[in-house]
Amino acid sequence: MSNSAVERLVWEIHRRGGGDEYRADPGLYLSDACERLGITDDARAALEHRDFARLIDLGVHPMSVLFFAHANHVPMPQYLGAIGADPAHVETFRQIFANANRLRPGADQTPTESE
Repeated sequence: MSNSAVERLVWEIHRRGGGDEYRADPGLYLSDACERLGITDDARAALEHRDFARLIDLGVHPMSVLFFAHANHVPMPQYLGAIGADPAHVETFRQIFANANRLRPGADQTPTESE
């Protein structure tokens, strides 16, 4: 399996506008995307079960796994616990992501302002 295939799938869900389609029918979306991208059954099962630790064990980049958790509206403490990290670090992660978002071009614009 190419880890980049799982990462492309997550990118499609998280950044390419596939999030609503994915959340409307995760099974169908994953079935089509896994077939199209050549994702193995093991990785597909981890995606279907939202097994974040298994995805990391399979070599998927941790940021892709985090974006997948975000696409599934998994709270940060639950995500951290699922990958074996200390949920007490939630505030640290929030600060890191808040700082990163502030540095992103256009981060201060709402979608209606940038259209």
